[in-house]
Amino acid sequence: MAPQLPEPFIQRPVEFNRLKSALLSGDGDAIALTAPLRGAGGFGKTVLASALAHDEEIQDAFPDGILWVTLGQKPNLVQILADLIYKLTLEHVAFSKPNVAANRLKDLLERRHCLLVIDDAWYRGHLRHLLDGAFGTTHLITTRRSDILPSRATRILVDAMTSEEAVQLLGWQIGDVNVAQRNELIRLASEGLGEWPILLGLVNGFLRGRIRLGENLEQAIRTVRLRLDRCGLSAFDRTLETDRTAAIDSTVRASLDLLAAFDESAGFHAQRYHELAIFAEDVNIPIATIARLWRRTANSDAFETDAVLERFYELALLQLRLVNISTMTLIRQFEFKDGYI
Repeated sequence: MAPQLPEPFIQRPVEFNRLKSALLSGDGDAIALTAPLRGAGGFGKTVLASALAHDEEIQDAFPDGILWVTLGQKPNLVQILADLIYKLTLEHVAFSKPNVAANRLKDLLERRHCLLVIDDAWYRGHLRHLLDGAFGTTHLITTRRSDILPSRATRILVDAMTSEEAVQLLGWQIGDVNVAQRNELIRLASEGLGEWPILLGLVNGFLRGRIRLGENLEQAIRTVRLRLDRCGLSAFDRTLETDRTAAIDSTVRASLDLLAAFDESAGFHAQRYHELAIFAEDVNIPIATIARLWRRTANSDAFETDAVLERFYELALLQLRLVNISTMTLIRQFEFKDGYI
């Protein structure tokens, strides 16, 4: 049930190997990926968990399957539990209360050796329904709140990338890089972006956009520095929540500014992007639903919707998810007729 790895995917061997060893040790306690800063997202916890789920040794170690749920701040626990039960039994069962569904899930997992990944947990009460019992199941939790974890859980911090990892992400798909260009990327990653994956991914999209417009890499780096400075980001302290929020805001605004180069209507893309804020975080959004929204707000047709979403994806302003749509085939890229983002 794990999502496919994103593009770009940058391996982080230190955290990966530590996490893998913990999962394979089989001590029975929950294992948690946490951020060193309370409330901090964008460090790559979910990507690491997904990478482990796709590792062959991990799959061999859990022969009855790898289950995956994403909670978020306001999960529909009854539906989440019912979906897990369906995956295990192919039976649709209606539950009225989460504790009834949780007891049924526990019974099913007792007879299996599974890995259950609980992504983006926020509250202890939500975790309880997924952690109680089922001693044959190993639990991997990703969370921004280490205080909600069971006392015996093994905690693995996921912090900023190393310099090498940061440069790999910042330089993804921009072609060959010489020594001088690499040094500039290192400086940009460390001094301006704090080697924070979410910012590195956004700026990589910006750099690729400028290169498609005809700039060389040196010019693109200068442009991104000027844009970020103009939007208020020359450097930031990622230990401060206010700085983190401002850094994301500045980088997204710089990327949205770049979209004006792709469309003669200034502000059109930015307005469409802001309208996506009506959707909940960490859910699959049918592209058809976005098309209906933009048809109402901007009189956009399906072709224009596709083009705008492609621009957002190219600039790392949205993510694609590999999802199973009932009996349809799995999709990985924009297949807009039946697609999701």
